[in-house]
Amino acid sequence: MHDPDLDAPLEAALSRLSTVRAPETLLPRVLAATQAMAARPWYARTWDTWPQPYQTASVAVCLLVLAAMTLTMPFADAWWIDAGTLTGGRVDAYLGVFHDAARLARIAEAVGRAAGNLWHALSVPLLVYAAGIGTLSCLVMALFAVALDRLTPGKAFSR
Repeated sequence: MHDPDLDAPLEAALSRLSTVRAPETLLPRVLAATQAMAARPWYARTWDTWPQPYQTASVAVCLLVLAAMTLTMPFADAWWIDAGTLTGGRVDAYLGVFHDAARLARIAEAVGRAAGNLWHALSVPLLVYAAGIGTLSCLVMALFAVALDRLTPGKAFSR
């Protein structure tokens, strides 16, 4: 928020400050750093400064990798491109390990869901009963305090 009453004192305080000069070596260091960045090879610079053919080639490679990933995704327990036939059967052992790991993950998920369902089935009624008992005990204590206050000649709540 702008406060016009602070403008004059702030301007006076800023005008009393001394100016700080940059060191004499700053400009040569900045120029050397910019020249060093400009002298880097094309692949060490940002992508938008690459030559146009290299940019086009990199986009094409990225699209090919994306297409390869899409074509080899599992679909209904089958592969669109069978990696075993492409590699002469060398990958079958690895695929078996991945299938076993996926099966174990499905089993772990089923056990986790069962445990979660059991927890919800048992804990929710217990928590409802515990909340009810807690509320009733607070109500009984409040009634006991009111009765004690009425029966005590010194008025227990006055202290």
